Amino acid sequence: MQSGSIVEGLKNASAQRCDELRNEYKDLDLFFDSLIGFNILTTEAKLQEEWQKTVQNILPDFNKFMDFLLDIGLLKPAKLQGKEQGYRFAEIYTHGFRIYRGTRKY
Repeated sequence: MQSGSIVEGLKNASAQRCDELRNEYKDLDLFFDSLIGFNILTTEAKLQEEWQKTVQNILPDFNKFMDFLLDIGLLKPAKLQGKEQGYRFAEIYTHGFRIYRGTRKY
C-alpha cells in the first residue's frame, strides 16, 4: 500500500467516525461544528467557552459534559506547556472534524 492511500484511508475512517458521532449525538451538532480549526491540544477553558456557546442549554453541567467527551473517546487528558492540564483530541477525529494537528489546517 502506498503512503497516499494510507493517508486517504485514515481520512475516510475519520470522516466516517465523525459522521457516526454526529448521528448518535445529534443534539451536539453545534459543538461538533465548532471544532473546525481547534488545535489538537486544547485547554479546559477553550472547551468550556465552546460548550457555553453551543450546547450549555442542552447539557447544563460542564463537568458532566467533559466526562461525556472523555467517555466517548473524543478527548483524553494531556499535559500542555509546562504543567498545565489540558486535553488532546483523539487522532481518529482530527481529519473528520478538521482539527488542526500542527502540520496543516483543514
